[in-house]
Amino acid sequence: MSYAGGKHFLAKKIATYLLTLPCERIVEPFCGALSVTAKLGNVAIASDICKPLITTLRAVQSGWIPPDYVSREGYARYKAAPDPDDPMTAFVGFWHAYGGKWFAGYSPYRLDRASGQKPGGASKSLRRKVAQAGAVDLRCCAYTAFEFGPGDLVYCDPPYYGTTLPGTREPFDHVQFWAWVRAQERRGATVVVSEKTAPDDFAPVLQLRGSARLSKKGNTSRRQECLWRLR
Repeated sequence: MSYAGGKHFLAKKIATYLLTLPCERIVEPFCGALSVTAKLGNVAIASDICKPLITTLRAVQSGWIPPDYVSREGYARYKAAPDPDDPMTAFVGFWHAYGGKWFAGYSPYRLDRASGQKPGGASKSLRRKVAQAGAVDLRCCAYTAFEFGPGDLVYCDPPYYGTTLPGTREPFDHVQFWAWVRAQERRGATVVVSEKTAPDDFAPVLQLRGSARLSKKGNTSRRQECLWRLR
């Protein structure tokens, strides 16, 4: 799944950097589709505020096998009546939509065009990532539910500046987020943030360049962002 704004193409580079940092525990408060979690392999807690997404990830972690094919009629049915407690909702809404963007248009073969995989690739990709993530504690909560301290390495992949929360139209409060990051650093945690820009008291520690397929025509756009840490 190339989750919109996700780190499918950048996960290995991000994980390689994070694993150079000393820590006792790794936590991801914005886990998304587990792209980075799967590459790290030893994340203690992975959370996301999007309940349908966590429902799907937990179901797969417990042994649920998503179907290889979702019809156009099935897509329309879940779009019309999304159920956050049904693992099929996010599987259809993210994994079978253009660019991995929440119900952005029916695209059953999106992974074929992106990577050459055969039908069923979405199910296989999801199950592979969850398996690689191992026994990670998957939680549905806002990042503000956490307080970290010494020994904690916190990787944050918040919505890009100017965008909304995945699966909603709610704006993301970036001012509150950066204040929270500073508070965790004061408590002794190491916080690494993936974003295009950051406040002046943060410094880029790694430049990232990746591609994202976000249109119905299959166009691929290049994006640049950095990993940031408090100076």
